Amino acid sequence: MDRVAEVAVTKVDEFNSQNVANLAGAFASMQHSAPDLFTELSKRASSIIHTFQSREIVQVLWAFASLNEAADPLLESLDQMFKDAQQLKYCSVTEIANLVLNYLFPTTTRASGHWV
Repeated sequence: MDRVAEVAVTKVDEFNSQNVANLAGAFASMQHSAPDLFTELSKRASSIIHTFQSREIVQVLWAFASLNEAADPLLESLDQMFKDAQQLKYCSVTEIANLVLNYLFPTTTRASGHWV
């Protein structure tokens, strides 16, 4: 996984939201920390946050939280995006609950990152 992380860091700028979510989720599922990769994933996610599906956001937050990786750029961009309450209308109640619960209790969720 270390080699995957090394290569991924060089390609992060090419990743779409699904790539970011899947890669972060894979590392978290394997409980494999890769701080340099997660720093870059957070920056990339922040720059393309408007393209994320709600379940991708949940997966990314679960991955960062379960590995205790800092996600400051990502969290700041989410703060900005959700200041407009209209953004929440695209999320179901279940997706919002999963988002909150994954961030609050990352180690008790299923590997999929979903509670409900």
